[in-house]
Amino acid sequence: MKTLISLTTSVVLLLAPILILQSCEVYHFENPLPTDASNVYEFPKEFRGAWVVDKDTITIGKNFFEVSSVETAKIFNGIWNRQQDSARHNRNEDKVRYDHLKEVVVDSLGHPKDTVVRYIFKGKKIYHVTEEGIEKGWPFVIKGDTIYCVQKAILRVDLNTSFFLRQVTA
Repeated sequence: MKTLISLTTSVVLLLAPILILQSCEVYHFENPLPTDASNVYEFPKEFRGAWVVDKDTITIGKNFFEVSSVETAKIFNGIWNRQQDSARHNRNEDKVRYDHLKEVVVDSLGHPKDTVVRYIFKGKKIYHVTEEGIEKGWPFVIKGDTIYCVQKAILRVDLNTSFFLRQVTA
């Protein structure tokens, strides 16, 4: 029996890379971006402007582009027990996703082990606590058992010596 398992493992280890490599597609660019083309540090006039897609705004200026988004986070002002609540979430009864202020961590047998704080309040802002640290704070409003905070994010890229366009002729 041990030999059969070893043989099966060997066959799987040999065939897995072959199957994975066969599923990859190879792309070949006959005319890659020319290295001798000049750098362009301005967006063409016909590309400039602002567009709103859902709640996001895309802005292209003379020498930058910016994507800004706004999202309203809904946080349950209490403790969430993942194990007790998982059946309801698996049935997708909640159409709106709520985060939670605290979470009960359970052990492998399902017994409560600890309570983890996921958000902290300081002044007039709420901060999300993650494994990496504390994120940026946002103003909030508490209505009943729900905390609402509007989160705004902006990604801006300026054209410069590290980020530029290239003029490509067809």
